[in-house]
Amino acid sequence: MNLVCLHIILMTGGFMKRLLLTATCLLWATSAQAHDFWLHPATFKMDAPSEVALTIRIGHAQDQTYWASDPDRVTSFRHFSAEGTLDIQSSIPAGGKNISVPVEASGFHMLAIETTHAFSELPAKAFNAYLKEEGLTSIMSARKDAKTQAEAGREIYARRGKSLMLVGDVPEAAPDFVAKPLGMTLEIVANPYRANADGEIEATVFYRGLPLEGAQIVFVSLDTMAGDIAAKISDEDGLVSFRKPSAGQWMIHAVWSDPIEDHPMGDFDTTFSSLSFGY
Repeated sequence: MNLVCLHIILMTGGFMKRLLLTATCLLWATSAQAHDFWLHPATFKMDAPSEVALTIRIGHAQDQTYWASDPDRVTSFRHFSAEGTLDIQSSIPAGGKNISVPVEASGFHMLAIETTHAFSELPAKAFNAYLKEEGLTSIMSARKDAKTQAEAGREIYARRGKSLMLVGDVPEAAPDFVAKPLGMTLEIVANPYRANADGEIEATVFYRGLPLEGAQIVFVSLDTMAGDIAAKISDEDGLVSFRKPSAGQWMIHAVWSDPIEDHPMGDFDTTFSSLSFGY
């Protein structure tokens, strides 16, 4: 907690008011470090169908922690496979961290989760640093144009996560739930189990159904302390490419935001999206 927050808390009367300010300051101190969000199966690759343990993670690879599961925060949780699409929201335990997912067919399996909005507010310096780290040029430009760079940053944010698992061999053709968007606000579409002729994974990022240009897309190691391995800016077709690893657990991550007007809790509507996978 920074010294400014501590001073405000000590100088403020009333236990409940101090408690509220403490919680707010803790949010300021951690929200910029806790935005990454992904689905993390115990294994991404199986020889045969089986039950898979799944956790939801937040943070960065170096300081990841478990998302405190709250079924009321989840608007959609689906399981896609050759057998069809299942709504698996009921599998999310209240306050728990372990989710069990039956995987009953060979081929690709996609898990996809969407959450409601939450609120974040950061002091100007911390907010500007967060925008730079995440490559949120849309917010940086809006704050520059409005001359609000010295003001605290307020945003509402939601999270989108996909995880691609494989049972058996890689199918010759990728099913639609791998090759095409599922309809998420911000979504990364890729088949990380196949590389192009240059040995790279090609990924396309979509925002509100259209390819997104100018977004910072990050390739992240989930099982080492290396964290962010590479970052690319999506082109006019929403495309980026990364060198395909030979092993390990990985995530492709993206963030995007739009200014919003007359909202009581935020000046920007931000979406975080990820695609996790492993070899």
